[in-house]
Amino acid sequence: MASAHEQPSLLTVKEAALLCRTSDQTIRRWIRCERIRATRPGGKSLLIERAEIDRLLAGNQSSATEVGDWVAALVQAAPTLTPENIQALRKIIQVAGVGTNHHQLGDRTVA
Repeated sequence: MASAHEQPSLLTVKEAALLCRTSDQTIRRWIRCERIRATRPGGKSLLIERAEIDRLLAGNQSSATEVGDWVAALVQAAPTLTPENIQALRKIIQVAGVGTNHHQLGDRTVA
């Protein structure tokens, strides 16, 4: 039995979503596209190894920074942020898996 200070080794989808600062739906999508692995013991709820989330978060720190820098440079170079530009940036941010709803891009924020 885990002590009060130990973190559980298996997480529910909801717990994984909280750790990743994203939605349950995003966690399920990541499982479907095999970005993270999950098990369904006894055919019940999906469970995710804590190590899977740690691996994902460690990888996202560097990739999110790289993508964020690239997007910030793109926005700074753009004379006008058109609705089409905003939509393209949202897709880039979504693919990068950045888990916040608002992203600071230079002196502009994209929701």
